[in-house]
Amino acid sequence: MIKGTQGRLEFHRYQVCEGLRNVTYKRRERTNAKEFVSLSRLDALNETKEYIANTYDLANTLIIGNADGGAGYAKKDFDEIVGRCAKHEHFLDVFHLNKKIKDRLCFAPELQGKLIYALEFK
Repeated sequence: MIKGTQGRLEFHRYQVCEGLRNVTYKRRERTNAKEFVSLSRLDALNETKEYIANTYDLANTLIIGNADGGAGYAKKDFDEIVGRCAKHEHFLDVFHLNKKIKDRLCFAPELQGKLIYALEFK
């Protein structure tokens, strides 16, 4: 039996990169990117933790994390991945943040746009 949703396989993916570089005016790419993909969230998580621990000294590093907020992708999970670092900032991506606002404020649609606008980066 394969575990997943509606008979589909469920892949778990973590990405690590050291930054972004501009390729064109509108396009960027990740630098020194590495991906960890598995059907098991714990396997992907452990591979990522092992890679980071063996590759980087994060004692004086600011880590910026981004996720969709799904199970296994919360700030506490990322704290576990990065281990001991100088500081860890974690964000929901814009799409999922806006979706969460609309879901949670479904009873007050007039507030949804105002809150989304207030949180926009300017």
